[in-house]
Amino acid sequence: MFKAEKKHSIWWKDMMMAGVHKTNNSDCFAGNITFGLGAGNSIPFWFGRWLGGTAFRLLFPLVFSLSTKKLGFVNEMGSLEGQCWSWDLHLQAEGLLENPLAVQEALELLDILGGIKPLEDGVDTSKWWPNADGVFSVKSCATFLRERYLERPVEANCAAAINLFWGTDVPSKIKIFGWRLMLNRLPVREQLAKRNVIHRDEDKICVFCSAESEDMEHLFFKCPFSKKIWKNICWWLDVQMEGELVGANHLERFVQSLKGKLKRKKRCLIWLTTVWSIWNSRNNFMFNNANFVLDEVTVNIKLVSWIWLSIGAKSGNFVPLFYWFQAPLDVLSS
Repeated sequence: MFKAEKKHSIWWKDMMMAGVHKTNNSDCFAGNITFGLGAGNSIPFWFGRWLGGTAFRLLFPLVFSLSTKKLGFVNEMGSLEGQCWSWDLHLQAEGLLENPLAVQEALELLDILGGIKPLEDGVDTSKWWPNADGVFSVKSCATFLRERYLERPVEANCAAAINLFWGTDVPSKIKIFGWRLMLNRLPVREQLAKRNVIHRDEDKICVFCSAESEDMEHLFFKCPFSKKIWKNICWWLDVQMEGELVGANHLERFVQSLKGKLKRKKRCLIWLTTVWSIWNSRNNFMFNNANFVLDEVTVNIKLVSWIWLSIGAKSGNFVPLFYWFQAPLDVLSS
């Protein structure tokens, strides 16, 4: 386990403990940390990049496989004899003697280590190499991840929708939900099937209509149940939505349809509330055996929208908002 120093922040300690002994070289954190040798009491001998740009477990895989102390720190891989430091790689003797290539690797490693020793009163240092100053920042980590792992560029209309979400007066979890929806990263059944979480064809079917596979487009926009929800919301807002649109295109048309009735971010709020309610109805049915009732879902969307709009509104607009939202609720409930 990573040995934390008092000066380290709680975030740095957590990240080091999570990533420093990762066996997967693609780990975005451990793979970008280099160490400066001091006492060697916090640097993983095999996993840390402390002597050169590559961890020893990758340079000398045969020796690493024979080590009985794979998680040992640098100062645990040897001992001080008088004024001289003697390295001990803690290798399985029988396995080493049976593998000439491993013997060659061990000799090469010991040759590299010659003249290197921990400093008894030294302090280990660490450096985050994506930043020129060596200091970790969330921004540099995010930039690294985007450049390395982003599967595809985000389309302009999706990026615009995501930017609009962040300025909307809804809880953060709803904004994140909308972001995942736009990038098709929600755990709908088609996505679960692609990741081999579910396998049977019947498990991929939409829980609402039991007729089509449950992907993002079907669940939120094409399913008969979802279509009825959107129809009710459009009737409530006195707008028309023509055509079978999905995702960012649906949001764009919805926002344009409400132009002149509400500010842009408030229009987005109602859209987010609707897709969030559809998602919750689906989850309640799947995990809590709760029935989904069209009118109840519609009323809930109106009520939650009114609450969020009222809280986010200026005091001078509170009464008109209450009246405007309460009237359709009475009509629907009658």
